[in-house]
Amino acid sequence: MSFGKAITVGSGAVVLLATIGCVPIPPTVEEPPVNEVDPGGENPPGGEGGVLDTAFEDVGGDIPLRLPFPDGEQYRVSQGYGPCATCSHTGYQIDFALPLNTPVVAAYEGTVSDVGSYSGNSADGRGLSPVQQAGIYVKIRHDGTNSGWYSSYLHLTSRLVEIGNFVETGEVIGRSGNTGWSTGPHLHFHIRNGPTASAGGFRPVPMHGIVVRTGASTIIDFVDEEVYRAIALPEQPEVEPPPARPLPVHEIADIAYEAGFRSAGLINAIAVAWAESEFVPNAIGHVDPADTGLWQINVDIHPQYDRDRLLGDPSYNARAAFEISGGGSNWCPWCSFGNADYTGYLPEARDAASAIDPGVIQRTGQQVQAADDVAVRSTPGGPGVGTAIAGSGGSIVDGPTVASLGTCSYCSPPSAHMYIWWQILWDDGRRGWSVEDYLQRAGGTPPPTGCTTNSECNDGNACTTDTCSNGTCQNTQMTCPAGQSCVNGVCVACTTNSECNDGNACTTDTCSNGFCVNTLQCTSNSQCNDGNSCTQDTCSNGCCQYAPECTSNSQCNDGDPCTTDTCSNGCCQNAGTCPTGACCVSGQCIGNTTQAACSGGTWSAGLSCSPNPCPPGPLSLDVTAYCDTSPPPNTPAVYLDWTDSFGATSYDVYRDGSFYDGGITCCTDYQNEINVVAGRTYRYFIRARNAAGYRDSIEQTVYVPLNVCP
Repeated sequence: MSFGKAITVGSGAVVLLATIGCVPIPPTVEEPPVNEVDPGGENPPGGEGGVLDTAFEDVGGDIPLRLPFPDGEQYRVSQGYGPCATCSHTGYQIDFALPLNTPVVAAYEGTVSDVGSYSGNSADGRGLSPVQQAGIYVKIRHDGTNSGWYSSYLHLTSRLVEIGNFVETGEVIGRSGNTGWSTGPHLHFHIRNGPTASAGGFRPVPMHGIVVRTGASTIIDFVDEEVYRAIALPEQPEVEPPPARPLPVHEIADIAYEAGFRSAGLINAIAVAWAESEFVPNAIGHVDPADTGLWQINVDIHPQYDRDRLLGDPSYNARAAFEISGGGSNWCPWCSFGNADYTGYLPEARDAASAIDPGVIQRTGQQVQAADDVAVRSTPGGPGVGTAIAGSGGSIVDGPTVASLGTCSYCSPPSAHMYIWWQILWDDGRRGWSVEDYLQRAGGTPPPTGCTTNSECNDGNACTTDTCSNGTCQNTQMTCPAGQSCVNGVCVACTTNSECNDGNACTTDTCSNGFCVNTLQCTSNSQCNDGNSCTQDTCSNGCCQYAPECTSNSQCNDGDPCTTDTCSNGCCQNAGTCPTGACCVSGQCIGNTTQAACSGGTWSAGLSCSPNPCPPGPLSLDVTAYCDTSPPPNTPAVYLDWTDSFGATSYDVYRDGSFYDGGITCCTDYQNEINVVAGRTYRYFIRARNAAGYRDSIEQTVYVPLNVCP
């Protein structure tokens, strides 16, 4: 999903659970201006400086909401309401461009009803289940005046709450992130008037900003790329919280239907919840505090159910009731059933059930069948007059009425076991009363056999989607793109490094998070420096190449017959062979004089010293790396200082085996600044010459530290 604009909010704003898979727009360098009202005078509406002090509310004005980030902070809306040609949203959903780890706060007080923990990331969502696409997320149920609402916060990097936790308005519930189907850090936020997106009527709803202090300048849309700021509202006097609000009967019917209740079981489920809790989701038993939630599940008798979830998640409470009642066939554990209190709610319950379940029997004249062998009695609960075999047909001629049949031993004292009865005129001519639980509409779908809920179909394989369809488990294998397979519920291309071998010796082949990464050994020459001054280190087609200066003695011939030229460990060595005090002339050692004697112009052997036939020398060299601060500033550089060699007339400089400069007459503070790179080692070679062409040489290496220039 893409990022969205932020809005000026009074102590908070609203919105969430948008479609998953948003394409965030990278934040700009310069932040857009905060959304302001045209002042139009000295006292613009809403507060100082024309900034709107606002709060969000849903379409019906049912519950006030706040922005999902802390007061005083402002963020861009990178994607607002859809659909549009360039956005991924299809409804009233908003993306805020929150950086990583920005606190995310509850838009309104409520109970955490669902959380997600998938911490992976996919830029296109491929191979991710719908739950994984949301990444790490939090869903909160809010009780409004007229309806129940669910706000959702997706793609978090972490969450601080668990299912069943009660959170206050503005309480930090997590931190923004980039998990799930997302191409960049942001917060996807929306609100729905129901627990799911698939059930009828549960659609995303638009949120509107209103100016709190004046009631004017209503914000009816979130505009892409605009910025909104959360502004704390003035403190309000404390008021007693409103009493817990009951859910509407049609919502209870939806929740019970999703849990698996059908036909008579669905009607009874609605009526029993009405009698037990008056549809208040967080109701606690008046007599026994262990009775919990909509269907008053007793956590002492049924400790396998989590009390906080029974209070905070109506769907979880409904599934517990479905399991305890045997799919809606045995309501004796509920005393409101045994003592017939639930019967006062049956008409409304039947109307609500028939709106979503076509199998509900609702009126006289309908054609019915015996779903199972069903007893036919002379009066409701009275003496039997026979049996209608499963599949037998008939029509309703009277009813419904409620009568007992046996006792419910769960209640103290035991009470009558109440049933709904219909009088049927069977096709074989018999007329009598039968229990609705064993009837079904003729031509309708028979009660499911086998499974009744998706949870029963869990095969323990994270790579299958497990559903219950018409009483039969369907375990559908996850489909992955070509070349990928499912591992632990995620499509991957590899599981070991060996699967990623691309046959290229110049790459390092690894399997990272299920996908192959083939990294080149090098991309530049500097990455190949092995610290050996006798090699030329280069990067060629992703591979490091180390070429020695020489491989044979012949490559080291310097043309001077007075040196012994050898190749040693890839480096040329040019060493003189004459004893101390003797000079090499045309390859022959002559004389036995010292340099001082030679400088007198006469050899002891009578030879002339003009020009001086002795090689210049001796040489000494000092090479230093430093940071040159002269323009351009902070440039890595090298100083070369050598002694003035006796008898030398010029000097040549070599770097890394290649000629660098020649004809130099000075011998101190020779500065080399060309192509000096921090982090490299250089080898310098100084050769001294005299007028006769005789020479001496010396070399030294220097390392230029990475931090030579701060």
